[in-house]
Amino acid sequence: MALRHEWQAQRQHRQQEFAQRQQQVQESLASARQERQHTAAQLRDDLSLFRESLMQNEKVRSLQCQKFQSELQQFCQTLQQETQAFLSSANDRRQAQAQALAQQLDAFVQALQHQTVEFLALTRAERSTMAQQLSQDLQAFHTRLATTVVALRQEIQLLHQQIQSEVEALRIDTQQSLAINQQQRLQVKMQLTQDLAAFTDNLRQEVELYLLEVATQRQQRAEQLSQTLSQSRDDRFAEVQSLFTRLGEFRTELKAFQANLHQTVWGTHSSSSSVQVTQPTAKEPAVKSTPRSLTVVPSAPPSPPVASAPVVSTPVAENKPTNPVVNNVEVSVATMPSVETVPPTQGTKAILEDAIVYEKDVYNYIHEIQGARLTQIESALGISRFQAVDALRSLIKKGLVTQRDRVYLAQETFV
Repeated sequence: MALRHEWQAQRQHRQQEFAQRQQQVQESLASARQERQHTAAQLRDDLSLFRESLMQNEKVRSLQCQKFQSELQQFCQTLQQETQAFLSSANDRRQAQAQALAQQLDAFVQALQHQTVEFLALTRAERSTMAQQLSQDLQAFHTRLATTVVALRQEIQLLHQQIQSEVEALRIDTQQSLAINQQQRLQVKMQLTQDLAAFTDNLRQEVELYLLEVATQRQQRAEQLSQTLSQSRDDRFAEVQSLFTRLGEFRTELKAFQANLHQTVWGTHSSSSSVQVTQPTAKEPAVKSTPRSLTVVPSAPPSPPVASAPVVSTPVAENKPTNPVVNNVEVSVATMPSVETVPPTQGTKAILEDAIVYEKDVYNYIHEIQGARLTQIESALGISRFQAVDALRSLIKKGLVTQRDRVYLAQETFV
């Protein structure tokens, strides 16, 4: 009984360790998934902020360009107004000068006529002499007047040409300024486009490198977890083998003790009435694949001795080796007379056919394809949703199947 309790305690301890390790693996996977989701959300937020800032900068540049165009239009309008005002004022000044000159000429002619009348009236005697001198003076005056008028006309034409040249130069300067501003704006736009493309490429490369590093780290963690699980599986397998070895030794010692006790109580008899004892062969369990569950087939209990018979022949045990196959596991166990079989618990119980009808088929299908979804199980086995759910729930309770991201996986090692 002490060995049984010790074995049960060790088995419970191993099951607790397996549950703790499974919980640790799930927690580490959940933390890694949360970290990856947090990183992806942060990257999306940064990208959205960058896009918003880029759109704002583009809006600001468009507003500045519109403002510059409006200012340039206002400047052109102002320049045109000033030019028109200057031309109108020059025309007004020219007309005023012409009117003043005409008035002066009229006044001069009137004064000259008055003087001439007076001079003729006063000096009729000197008319002949003075007539020649007057005609000479009039010719000279006329010449000077014509020269003055021509000079005034030339000055007006020069002033008009100068104004036109200034206006043309101002128009050329404005066009050159507009062309230079257009080229500068195109250069700035090309530079911004190149910078944006380079930044996008750098950002894409950084994101790809980060995703590659995350995938590499996740693969390394998966390999470490796989190595840890493989080492744990090997350790548990070694413990099970040592336990079966100890169980075989204990069975051999118990049979020897029973034979000695029988010989001590009943004594030695003849060859016809001697006690036939089948020596058990202590073998280690022949395991062909990873053990899922173990079933121990107890032998029939020995028949009680008959008191009235002088010669008692009591068979100690029937040597009936059994090779039960449970989930592709073959185990050879020698019979143990009068030894109480250890009752299997939920973790080591064999898959019974009368528990759930499709439980064995579901487990074999999951084990063959190394993981399956609920819809795949339904379509492959041709069963309903309720039958598949009941079978999976029973297998999960027994510890033969685990669920990870809606995918049901068969446990590689289960004791």
